[in-house]
Amino acid sequence: MPLKSFIDVPRESHFPIQNLPFGVFKPRDSAARVGVAIGERIVDLSVLEEK
Repeated sequence: MPLKSFIDVPRESHFPIQNLPFGVFKPRDSAARVGVAIGERIVDLSVLEEK
């Protein structure tokens, strides 16, 4: 059974749930953080660490 994301991902996206690239991103007015791309979104892993 293929994995299904809880986030809607366009079919043409390079980052579906089966291909999650990790990287560093920098929000405006904030320090750089580690995240993972899912579709057109970035999941901030520092937020998940706090939970």
